[in-house]
Amino acid sequence: MTTSVFAHSRDPFFPDVLDVINHEKAPPTLIDEPLTKTQQTEQLHHRLYPLNYADADTLAKQLSTHAIPLLSKQGRVIADSDANSLSIVDNDKALSEIADWLRLKDTPQQQVYITAHIISSSQDALNELGAQWGLHTLKTTHVEATSTHPNTISPPSNSALSIPSLSALSLHQNTKNPLHSIAFNIARINGRLLELELSALEQEKQLSIIASPRLTAAHEKTASIKQGTEIPYVSRDNETTRVQFKEAVLGMEVTPMIQRNKKIRLILKISQNTPGIALVQGGSEHLSIDKQEISTEVTINDGETIMLGGIFQQKQQEHTANIPLLSSIPLLGVLFSHKRDQQSRHELVIFITPKLI
Repeated sequence: MTTSVFAHSRDPFFPDVLDVINHEKAPPTLIDEPLTKTQQTEQLHHRLYPLNYADADTLAKQLSTHAIPLLSKQGRVIADSDANSLSIVDNDKALSEIADWLRLKDTPQQQVYITAHIISSSQDALNELGAQWGLHTLKTTHVEATSTHPNTISPPSNSALSIPSLSALSLHQNTKNPLHSIAFNIARINGRLLELELSALEQEKQLSIIASPRLTAAHEKTASIKQGTEIPYVSRDNETTRVQFKEAVLGMEVTPMIQRNKKIRLILKISQNTPGIALVQGGSEHLSIDKQEISTEVTINDGETIMLGGIFQQKQQEHTANIPLLSSIPLLGVLFSHKRDQQSRHELVIFITPKLI
């Protein structure tokens, strides 16, 4: 419906008023004009953020995948790996929030200095050290021990082991080499001067220090150390002879995670692999590796020492005692000599001490 207003007036401004009234009464008219760029989106700005400690690629991935929901829909981020910096284009609000987030992330990560002592000890020496089993129940993710003929010991994943031990398990070799008996234990010992006591017991020949590796690792970063040899062996395949290598090393791999109240969570993998026997099959020689490995996950206090043990080695040795000259008399010499078998049992024990630095 259209309404028109007609009037007569001598006022020169009256026609203008009528035009306004008629415009108010007229049906609305749609104006199809494109929105300006400012109306479509907020104004974008470019910022360059150099990083000192954090990794630019890692942070850029978190921003671009919206794992950290800070970028707007129009925002873009590019990482410069060489300069370790982030180039970000976004609106003022998003850039301000990203800058605050980067200040929190770009801080030096606290590090953990880890000292380990790997020893072969008698039970008497462990008692003298004051090691006590059965004090705690710790989470263990995997335990493995492999002999010449691969046998694997693996408790269920994420299982909790109640100390003093996982049920006694044994591996035997059909040779005169040392027998291996595996039982996995974890314990904490008091904070006495461990290194001095270990050295004293080694001088008394009650234990043998195999290695004392030391590592420094950042929060949630894996560090490893290993020492040993690569053993060559010959393999034949389709009349082709190749020389390959197998590692026989003593190694440690650790990933620390720093928690509150100066607690440290450690993901540990310790292995002692030694050369086994060579098996000949089809003209090829296959070398076996005797493996002793522990993989575990524990949480301990800063400066506390934890002990991993329970890998036993039993050695059988034959000793002959005789009387010189008389024992060499034919037939009668056996009367002046004596043979006896001696068994020795030692335990492979690892002491781990993490320290925040």
